[in-house]
Amino acid sequence: MLAVVIFTFPIENFYAITWLIGLFVLINGVIQIVYRRKAKALVGGNQNWILFMGIVDILFGLLVIFNVGASSAFFIYMFAFWFIFSSISGLFTFSGSGSLKLISVIFNLLGIVFGVILLFNPLMGIVFISTMIAIAFVFVGVIYVVDALA
Repeated sequence: MLAVVIFTFPIENFYAITWLIGLFVLINGVIQIVYRRKAKALVGGNQNWILFMGIVDILFGLLVIFNVGASSAFFIYMFAFWFIFSSISGLFTFSGSGSLKLISVIFNLLGIVFGVILLFNPLMGIVFISTMIAIAFVFVGVIYVVDALA
């Protein structure tokens, strides 16, 4: 059922995912600050780096939660650059030979092309990511139904 909602409203779904990422980053920041207090009591020494990262996470989480539109655009561009850089890296680091090398080159070139497309068409990225999440929910739902009937 959730997959149908995601397929129907991909942009709203991506905004919800962005908001959840912000919430999780905010919670992570709070956990880091609590952990810093425990680490300082157990280990001693200077734990200011953990405190700094906790504060940064809290600020970043609040920024994402209260500015979902801009944060969603940021995530799309982050995915685009991630595709491009990891694919370029994959072109130069694969050490296989024969048909595996050809398959690796093809998929890395497709990754570069897809990353460039995302840079110039962020809406496509939103729909793509939402669709992949919906497909994952469909697969999980089918697995649950098969397990229930087995």
